[in-house]
Amino acid sequence: MCLIVVARHVHPDFPLVVAANRDEFFGRDAAGLNRWTDAQFAEGVGATPTSATDGVSQGMTPEGLVAGRDCTAGGTWLAVASGGKFSAVTNVRDASPAPAALSRGRLPLLGVAGEMPDDLAPYGPANVLWGDADRLMWASNRGEPGPREVGEGVHSLSNASLDTPWPKSVAAAKAVSEVLREWSGPAAGDEALGDHASPPEATPTWAAQLLQPLLSRDRAALDALPDTGMPITSEWFLSAPFVRMPGYGTRCQTAVAVANSGAVSIVERRFDSTGFATEVREARVEVR
Repeated sequence: MCLIVVARHVHPDFPLVVAANRDEFFGRDAAGLNRWTDAQFAEGVGATPTSATDGVSQGMTPEGLVAGRDCTAGGTWLAVASGGKFSAVTNVRDASPAPAALSRGRLPLLGVAGEMPDDLAPYGPANVLWGDADRLMWASNRGEPGPREVGEGVHSLSNASLDTPWPKSVAAAKAVSEVLREWSGPAAGDEALGDHASPPEATPTWAAQLLQPLLSRDRAALDALPDTGMPITSEWFLSAPFVRMPGYGTRCQTAVAVANSGAVSIVERRFDSTGFATEVREARVEVR
């Protein structure tokens, strides 16, 4: 993920609401939102406890695990599970990162399993969010030390520390806050599309409303760009909430709504390299 807006205890019926964009190279294959098997979870976190270098065991597959899947390393960028569990990762922008022992895509799986490692050093530069509506945590292996609890309100996370005021992060958080003032969320009686692919025009209204601000392709002024060591042209391309640049860009959007009951609604909308929406998937994780 490269832009996440999280709202904690802002809406009376949905104490945790998330809108996110995942940016990635178009040549890196990924599978859409789906329910995970035990075998997929085992591959994503490491087949055996000794295959990890962060001291975390494989554990059991979290009940109700739903996520997209990175076909290269087997992990994910955002996951939900029973009990209103949520976790997501973004990379921290680094012009020359050292090789990492473990894939960042492992972290959201560990997050919803309740096994977040204390030491994030074996991973590439990363931010990670994990928890539920009652307690949501953020940590990073760059910049400000963590972990720390994410307070109530609307927060943004991109490729720097939590709530770093990059132009696109500030704009997205403000826009999502405005949406939530009139937003009613997923209706309890609505039938989910299912985690099979549907046409993008089938995107549920509640998700489309949350994700609309993150479709913005407005780029920041040159004098407002962050200095992360990247060429200024790259910084400029990456400064839009919805990224489009040669070979790289926003691959999918995800909306999550966790109800007071703990039931989770999640929608993923996928895009091709031209920025055209190609499909949408939806899943519900009920309270067990």
